[in-house]
Amino acid sequence: MNCIIYARFSPRPDQDTSDANQKQIEQCIEYAADQGWEIKSIHEDKAKSRDDASREGIAGAINDLKRGEILLCYDSSRFGAGLAAAIYEDEIRKKGAGLAFVVGGPVEDTLDARLVREIMYAVNSYQRAMIGARTKAKAIKSMREGYVVGGCLPYGYTRDPENPKKMVEHPEEWKTVKLIFKLRREGLTHGKIVRELERVGCPPRGRFWHRNSVKRILAREAGRLRSGVE
Repeated sequence: MNCIIYARFSPRPDQDTSDANQKQIEQCIEYAADQGWEIKSIHEDKAKSRDDASREGIAGAINDLKRGEILLCYDSSRFGAGLAAAIYEDEIRKKGAGLAFVVGGPVEDTLDARLVREIMYAVNSYQRAMIGARTKAKAIKSMREGYVVGGCLPYGYTRDPENPKKMVEHPEEWKTVKLIFKLRREGLTHGKIVRELERVGCPPRGRFWHRNSVKRILAREAGRLRSGVE
């Protein structure tokens, strides 16, 4: 029996040098040898999320499948999650091919087993979304408490020279932030605020001021805007 190996890892800081896929492929090769399967081809996706339905690697692997062949992944999370996984599995089933995991073995194609897997795909997708939401909430909380989050500081802030992990108001940029508040309270639209900032020569972070930049500043400092900043 022929098998096609597929490996994937999610976006990460070391994605350019990560050997995660190679380790998965080695495990798949060993598993295929134990099963007596011939390896037809190997496909992979690098820095792609498991719920991404536009992965070129897995699309190529499924296209390469013929009736009676097996798509082999290290585990179900490498294969996918949520709707994307359900769609890919349906495509494999339509081709008369099978699916197997090193951790978990061959996938059963009964209605009950299919239902359980689709529930698990949905649960995995939900868990990923919850982790993302918690991470975002933690980052927002840290930023509101004055801590640096990520490498780029918000407009109006600079690192505290006495504690580089914390932010303090940037003297020059904060003047611009206060002007944005003032103009907004006077009823100016985001576009008109941009034109006024350009007219008076307020320095942007990039080459130009944009309406989205103004909207982000207003949203981030909404509490100060409501209380009034002079």
